[in-house]
Amino acid sequence: MSFSASVSKQSETLVTVNWNCNHAPDIQKSGPHQVNRTHGYSYTYYFELQCNLSCVPKIGPSQTPQKNSFQLLLTKRPGQNDGSNPTNDGDAIPDYYRLPCDMWLTVGNVGTKHFFKKCPFFLWKSKKISIPTPSHYHTFSGVLSIKFNSIGMGELNAVRRMAELLVQQTRCDVQFIFESGRRIGGHVAILSESSPVFEAMFTNDMVEAKTGQVVIADIHADTFKELLHYIYAGHTCTPLTEHTAQSLYVVAEKYDIQDLRKECLEFLLFHIQMNNAINLMIWADVHSIDEIKQAALKFVAENFRTICSTTEWEILVKHHPELCLLATRMMK
Repeated sequence: MSFSASVSKQSETLVTVNWNCNHAPDIQKSGPHQVNRTHGYSYTYYFELQCNLSCVPKIGPSQTPQKNSFQLLLTKRPGQNDGSNPTNDGDAIPDYYRLPCDMWLTVGNVGTKHFFKKCPFFLWKSKKISIPTPSHYHTFSGVLSIKFNSIGMGELNAVRRMAELLVQQTRCDVQFIFESGRRIGGHVAILSESSPVFEAMFTNDMVEAKTGQVVIADIHADTFKELLHYIYAGHTCTPLTEHTAQSLYVVAEKYDIQDLRKECLEFLLFHIQMNNAINLMIWADVHSIDEIKQAALKFVAENFRTICSTTEWEILVKHHPELCLLATRMMK
C-alpha cells in the first residue's frame, strides 16, 4: 500500500490536506508534515498521518462487491518552535489556540463530512469508513480539514490576564457553591457585565448580593466552570464536544450569554451526523431549540434509507411518534 498526503491550503483558522491511499490492505504513515502558522506568535504545527486500510473479499462470483474499510489517524509531533515552550517574548502559546479544535475528512467527490474524535496524547481518529470497490487494486483519496482557533497577540495577552483571575481564584468577591460541596469563586463586576441574569442577582436586593454566596443546584460544577471560563477568557477550557455543547447551550440560555449560546448552536448544527441526528432532534425538541430541530429533521429526511434501519429510529418511532411524523413529511 502507498499513502501520501500534502498540505494544500491554509488560512487563519483552516488547513486542508490532500491525501491519497492505494493498493493492498496495510497500515501506512505519511509525515511528519508541518504547517507554519501565525497566531500572535509564529509557530509550527507538526503532525503525522496514518491510514489503516482493510479489505473484505467478495462473497460468491458477483453477488457482493469487495469492500474496503479505512481509517485515518492524525498525531501531533513535537518539533522546533512548536509553541509548547516559553519564549523570550513570553509564555508558551495556550493549547486552545496552538492545537486543532476540530477535524473532518471527505472522500472523493462526496461532500459528506466524517468528523474525527479527539483522543488522549494529541491523537485525532476518524471512524472506520467502508467504500465498495470493483477490483483488487483500489484507490481512495480525499481532503482532510484541520480547524484552529485564532486571536491576535494583544487580545491574547489581555484575555490571559483576565482568565488568570479565575484560574488562580484571585480577589474573588462571590462564591458559587455546588451540591458536591465544591466552590468556585468569581468576580461580581465581571459577571454582571457579561450576563443580565448575574447583574440582576448581584445588584438587586437579593440574598446572593448580601451573602456573596450563590448555591447552584441544577448545574454540574464542571459545566459551570466552563461557563465561567468562557465569560473570562472568551472560550471554554477544552474544545467543545457534542455533550459539552448541549450542556453549555442550556446554561448559556439560562444566564442569557448569547455569544456562548451561538457558539454551541453553530457547533451542534455543523456536527449533525448519521449517528447523532435523531438524538439531537429529540434533545432540541425537549429544549425548544427550533434551529437544531429543523436541521436534524432535514438531515434525517435526506438520509432516511440509512437511518430507518437504526436502533435510534426504532426508539424515535416508539417514544416520539410526533417527531417521526415530521421527519417523514419532510421526505421528498
